Amino acid sequence: MKIQKIFIYEFGGLKDLLIMPEDGITLVRGGNESGKSTVMSFISFIFYGLPAKKGEGITERSRALSWTGGRASGIMEIESNGGRYRIYRNSILSGAQSSLTETCQITDLDLGTEVFRGMSPSEVFLGVPQQVFESASAVRQLSAGRIAGGDIGSSLENILLSADETVNTSRALKKINAARLSLMPLRGGGNDGKIARLTREREQLAGRLKEAESNSAGILSLRATVDKYRKVTSDLRYKLDSAKNACSAYESYQTLTRFELLHAAEERLASIEADEKALTEEKGKDGRLPDREYVERLDALGRKLALSESGLAAVRAKAAETAAAPAGDTARAEAADSIAAAGGADAVTGEYGRQMSAAGKRLALGIVLAVIGAAVAAGSMLLYFMKPGKPFPALGGPLSWSLTVAGIAAVIAGVMLMISASGKKKKAAVALARFGYAVTPNRRENVDGFAAYAAECEAEKALRDEHSRALGLVSAELEAARSENEELRRECESALAAFGFGERQEETPAGQGPDPSEIKAGEAEEGGRDPGELLAESATAAAETVSRHERILAEKEKFTDAVRTAAGSLAGFSESEIRSRLSAEMIAFLRDANPAQLRFERDSVAAQLESASRKLAEDEKNLAIAEHIYENPAKLALELDAADETLDLAKRKRDALLLASESIENAEKALKKSITPRLRKRCGEILSLLSGGRYTEIGFGENFAVEVSTDSGTKPVQYLSGGTKDICYLSFRLALAELLFRGSPPPLLLDESASQLDDDRAAGLLSMMGKLAENGVQYIFFSSHSREQTLLHALGIPSSLTEL
Repeated sequence: MKIQKIFIYEFGGLKDLLIMPEDGITLVRGGNESGKSTVMSFISFIFYGLPAKKGEGITERSRALSWTGGRASGIMEIESNGGRYRIYRNSILSGAQSSLTETCQITDLDLGTEVFRGMSPSEVFLGVPQQVFESASAVRQLSAGRIAGGDIGSSLENILLSADETVNTSRALKKINAARLSLMPLRGGGNDGKIARLTREREQLAGRLKEAESNSAGILSLRATVDKYRKVTSDLRYKLDSAKNACSAYESYQTLTRFELLHAAEERLASIEADEKALTEEKGKDGRLPDREYVERLDALGRKLALSESGLAAVRAKAAETAAAPAGDTARAEAADSIAAAGGADAVTGEYGRQMSAAGKRLALGIVLAVIGAAVAAGSMLLYFMKPGKPFPALGGPLSWSLTVAGIAAVIAGVMLMISASGKKKKAAVALARFGYAVTPNRRENVDGFAAYAAECEAEKALRDEHSRALGLVSAELEAARSENEELRRECESALAAFGFGERQEETPAGQGPDPSEIKAGEAEEGGRDPGELLAESATAAAETVSRHERILAEKEKFTDAVRTAAGSLAGFSESEIRSRLSAEMIAFLRDANPAQLRFERDSVAAQLESASRKLAEDEKNLAIAEHIYENPAKLALELDAADETLDLAKRKRDALLLASESIENAEKALKKSITPRLRKRCGEILSLLSGGRYTEIGFGENFAVEVSTDSGTKPVQYLSGGTKDICYLSFRLALAELLFRGSPPPLLLDESASQLDDDRAAGLLSMMGKLAENGVQYIFFSSHSREQTLLHALGIPSSLTEL
């Protein structure tokens, strides 16, 4: 068998390490603590795995598991009996460190399928126990023949007989014989053996037993009484335990009943919460429900709105009544305003008088001027054309025409003045008529009449002003009432909208209501649905919702308290544990049981047990006194049985030690007859190669004492140098490996095996390895030095190198 590839995923302190051994010699080189010994342990791990339980090789397991991940894992590809295989093994801690989970898989690389399922690689490819494999194929570091704490001969004997060089079979045989002799000395050894001592003690006990039996009648009677009361107390304790268990079971049943009541309350509470949720979804808004305060608010708003509506209606009626009241003659009231604006009736009549006086004066002056002018014009014309004599002067043409023109001008001026006087009269009449007064031709009548007319207008004005003032007051009152009503309506709508009651009414902006003068008595302002009715309906609906919610809350609080109280009282109990203790039959029994009767039975049995225990204690005391005076035959009989058993065990142990001693001696004789000759021959051949022909034969004398044949004769190996002891031991290990693994020997693993050899012997060792490699033996040589590689190159022996 040959190893073709080693890949360590995780093992001890190594991780992701690849080694590709060659068919012949592979050097694995690294400094101290670099992992050379770990690689050797990994090869054994691939074949045999790790100890599964704590206490079985736990130190080895702790070294193998990854120092970081608690895992040992890797693969190894081998060639065996013409086939190529990959072995994968993974061991990982599962839970506590005392348990491992291990996976192992063997794959045929030529077929690409898993083979040997369920079999160990050691069983398939080696066929020997792990100790044999490690003892035969793994050669650890040599140290001047001091192998495993003893000499070479002892180590060789240990390996041959026990497959472990640390188990000293000679020493073990000596210990076995010493133990056998301690039990029974050889003939002539006297009575000092353990078996002889146990035989004497047994005979003494038999004599004491015979004497005690003759004096044991009273003790037996007393013991019978004690046994009787012991049985009685035992039965009573059983009955008391049963009664206590019944009481305890009833308490558990009551606790279970409380759990059932708790679950029923929890179910009812869940149903109540579902009802509350449904009510909230149906009657609430934004996850809220109306409360008593909200209902009271709606009621208060309804009463307040009713008062506001009543007040607004009263003010509207008052406004209509005021608007319908007599408001006076508007034209005369306005005439009074105009007269007042003109300075009053006296000022108006004064102005009228002045205008009339001016008209009279102009009229008189115009008449005078017209008469005079007409007279002058007529006289001048007559005098000019008629040319009268004295006393009338004769007028010439220019003068006559001048006088005529002057007269005509005077006439025209007089006419104009008379026309102006007529305009003045009209103007004076207009001064009165513009105030709505009917002017007469009589000046005096007009002056007196206008004064009376002005007084009448003033009275109408006073009536109008009083009506306007009253209407203004009632309008302000109506506007205030309307504003208050609108504000209250908005407040009502807001309150209703809080929980979705009603619809928001159209709002009338303040100051845009109907003119009070247009409101007639008995008429009301038009609008939507009466908010008072809506408030009343909403208050009723909200009250019903609140009542339902209060009932739900009261029930919810009751069941919440019940659940909290029940859960608190059951906090220290486990329902599942109680149900597991009580069977269906027990529950059916306890359902009809009388707790008082159960307690009575428990207390009654307890009283009986107490009485029986007192009697038992008294009898046991009497028995103890009797047994103190006389030896107890029963106790002596037990001691005698124990002595017989101890004596029989000692005899069987003597026989077993004798058989073991004979088996080891026979095995040693068989080894010396069968294996030793072949082993000695091959050891000699290998030793000759390692020593360069200086030592040609090696022999095993009495007790496997190693002797080496030289040119000067045979010499015990202990008289030779440390290097010679090492090559003798190495020769034996290599020969043993060939002997144990004849069919397909595994690779030989050498760890610093040349460190104690000089260059010549190290070259001999490597030369021997090269020759064996030519015959198909694979070597993996672990070293911390470069000498081996140099020597291999010098010897022309093919090898490969892996640096750690």
